Amino acid sequence: MPIHPFASCADDAYASDTSDESIDVDDAIQPDAQNGPAEEDVPEPPLHPQLASVPPTDPPPSRAQDSASTRRLKTRLATKATQIAELKDTLRHTRRASTTAKDHAAQLETQLAEAHRATAALRAELDSRTALLDARTQELRAAQVFLSTADAVADADVRAAVERLNAETYQIAAGLAAEPSTDRAAIDRAEADAAAVRAIPLVGETTVARLRGAPRAPNAMVVQGALAAAAHDAMHTLAPGPTGKGGTKLLHDVYQHMWHAEPQAVAGRWRALACRHLSAVGGGAPDAGAVAGAFAQSLADVLLLAGVPRQVRRRKLADVQERLAGVAASVVALRTTIGEDVVASDILPVLEKPGVSFDPQTMEDAYAYAPGESSAPGRVVCAVEIGLRRWEKRMDGQQAPPVWLMKPKVALESMFDELDESSDVDQSSD
Repeated sequence: MPIHPFASCADDAYASDTSDESIDVDDAIQPDAQNGPAEEDVPEPPLHPQLASVPPTDPPPSRAQDSASTRRLKTRLATKATQIAELKDTLRHTRRASTTAKDHAAQLETQLAEAHRATAALRAELDSRTALLDARTQELRAAQVFLSTADAVADADVRAAVERLNAETYQIAAGLAAEPSTDRAAIDRAEADAAAVRAIPLVGETTVARLRGAPRAPNAMVVQGALAAAAHDAMHTLAPGPTGKGGTKLLHDVYQHMWHAEPQAVAGRWRALACRHLSAVGGGAPDAGAVAGAFAQSLADVLLLAGVPRQVRRRKLADVQERLAGVAASVVALRTTIGEDVVASDILPVLEKPGVSFDPQTMEDAYAYAPGESSAPGRVVCAVEIGLRRWEKRMDGQQAPPVWLMKPKVALESMFDELDESSDVDQSSD
């Protein structure tokens, strides 16, 4: 049980007071010898039960014990004083540190607010730059379209498509010319004259004259020439080109000027876009049905000029109607390919005009005795197969020499003379 600090002072006072009186307790309680013998011990009365349960009181501490307690208390007081002083120092340091921390926190809050404002400004600038970058990217993509020189198809694919078209027209022409029945008396002259006007641009005056004067049905060569000429005309009128007719004269003239003034990539891409959008708006771009109708009209004119009766013409054309629709679809697809998918160069279908002189450098004789054999000089009666020619500009802007992917094939006057001689022999033998 700890001793109260003031208890030591009371004990010291008590000790100093008792030290002056040197009273011997034993002497005080001794019986006076002069008073005679001590009285007999009288038994003490019993204590109250509650008083008997109280423990006996400890004897008062001695002087040595008081001194030790005092020293201990003084030591503890000194220790507590030291601890209090240390705590006060710690409190002062803590307050100073707290003040410093508050100042630092205020500075950090200010810096954080500035950082938020700077971040907001940077985010706004980033959004602006991102929007600008997106706009520039779109512009570059649009420019890349004009700068790209990669074609979507190869030259070999275009050539293969034209070869299939030529083969199909030959098969149709051969089937139409197979039946020799003619009846010129049943042919209306005015109707024949109108057919001649439409056929002359396709097969030429010489061919039309031979058809109207022939005693038999037209040869397959003439029919094939008319069909090939109609196919070529359809391909040239579907979209603008550097040497073709063009969707409109204005577009053709613009492209002609652009092709000579701008790089190939720019001119080719403009032509591809013009063809695509012409097809979208229907300007100068007939569909396969219209092309098939033009084919059927050209063939009907040729059969009419040859003296084939109306009923026979209708039956023949009805027999090949589905095949004509397939050829028309191939023509439209081929025009789309060479107009929109080829930008590194210009590929044009070529069909020689009737009446021109034969030139082995730019055409082939379809009825030569051997492939590649040079034919004798003569005049072209009609063209029978479409050719392909590629035009291209070099990097310096100069036009490169045109390249023939395949030469157009023609029928010469000599071939017609041989057919006439053969027809005369057949008639004489009959």
